[in-house]
Amino acid sequence: MSRQITSNSTIQASQPQRTSTTVQKTSQSKDAANSLAKVDSNAIDDCLERLRNYRLWTGGLCGYVTLFLVMSHRIILEVPVRAYTRPSSIYQFHFEEGSTDYFPPPRTATQLVSNTIRVRFFWLSSFICCGITLIAGYSIKRRLLRYKTAQVTLPRTSPRPEHMRHLRIMRWRVLETAALMPLLFLTSMFLFLIGISEYLYSLNPFAGSFVLIFIALAMTGSLWLTVGLAHQIQFLFTRDLDLPADPAFPSDDPQRRKEAIALYSDLEINMREKLSKVEGEEVVERVRGVMSQLLCRDIHHLKADNKDLWRELWRMTLRGRAAISQLMIDALNRQVTDWRDSADKEEVVWDPWMDEALTCIDAILASAPDTFALSLEAVSAGKLLVSLLGQNDVVAGKVLACLASRKSTLIGQEIPSIESTQALRNLIAGARQLACTGRVDPLALRQVVLVISNHIQDSLRKKQDEELTGMLSQFNIR
Repeated sequence: MSRQITSNSTIQASQPQRTSTTVQKTSQSKDAANSLAKVDSNAIDDCLERLRNYRLWTGGLCGYVTLFLVMSHRIILEVPVRAYTRPSSIYQFHFEEGSTDYFPPPRTATQLVSNTIRVRFFWLSSFICCGITLIAGYSIKRRLLRYKTAQVTLPRTSPRPEHMRHLRIMRWRVLETAALMPLLFLTSMFLFLIGISEYLYSLNPFAGSFVLIFIALAMTGSLWLTVGLAHQIQFLFTRDLDLPADPAFPSDDPQRRKEAIALYSDLEINMREKLSKVEGEEVVERVRGVMSQLLCRDIHHLKADNKDLWRELWRMTLRGRAAISQLMIDALNRQVTDWRDSADKEEVVWDPWMDEALTCIDAILASAPDTFALSLEAVSAGKLLVSLLGQNDVVAGKVLACLASRKSTLIGQEIPSIESTQALRNLIAGARQLACTGRVDPLALRQVVLVISNHIQDSLRKKQDEELTGMLSQFNIR
């Protein structure tokens, strides 16, 4: 009976601790989701602002084309009939008098109708292209706003919902639709100007031919500009919305391209599950092999001195880089969990593969610092950084040596508000030991220590403010 009472009391005592841990994790997930939602919202607003200009220009052109279509009945049908009434009577008069002067025969009703049909066909086609462009712009706006609303209802706390949202954007063909907008606008303008030149040609062939040549030259120059705008929109959506760009592989090799796309799909979806129970060193070797296939070169190590490798990261898609960084973060997190579970603190040993993993994470985050494609990995890397610094001063020194060996971007990421007092102490102790060895640039080491310590102090200050607010709320003090 006493054993049962003791076990019940133990369970009751452990429940508040589990509840507090769950609440803490939930708050961290909400904070991360809110911060990512702000970045997503800003990126989508930027895209919509850039596409708004195309919709305004298309709307203005559509108004002009509509006006010409409405007035074309009077301009094209009535005026030419009156113009050819007088030449018809003059021709008939001279023919009756037996004059030898030559007058061209009047245009028949069939010729007038054919000219009318051609002009109105060009203008109607221009109107249809304008309508398609406006519908495409409205569709992109509606779908991006729906994607923006999904950030609140479905926070990005796991890779699966994030992948499903990006898969939905891919299924909606947002990238292709946005790239077609300037091309459709140019096509509608070209058809409208061709209709005007056809109408002028019916009045004066010389003037119509001159205008037609001028339009052809102007449209040829505008075509190259429009293709450049289409590529700019593609780059914009690829950079800000993390849509999968075409891999940088030879386009004349379909088999190679197919293998690359399959490798990206396996990397994004299946690779993380396959390597969830694999040792960290094997994970690094697998990542080396994947990067070798994607970059078409042999990669033997992922260290800071391999600068050519880090310059080639832009050839990989953002989704591929995010998947690789998440694999590295998972491997290091499993190692940290093993350290915490082990009773013997002497087993905390910094292996060489950890340098490669941390350097790879840092380089990937530095390859696209202004995109929210890697924002989830940045928050995970911030948690990992504090977890590594919280082990002991030896591990903290290794982390500092790895980050100070290159211009690190990882130290500038937002570190979550978690318990980090021990991490701050190990940071200072590890920096002191590392400075005594003289193997690291003291200025770079000083910069790393200052940035990380400021992040940790800010997180501790926020946590203390939240605890103080909770205590004051119990006494109804505001």
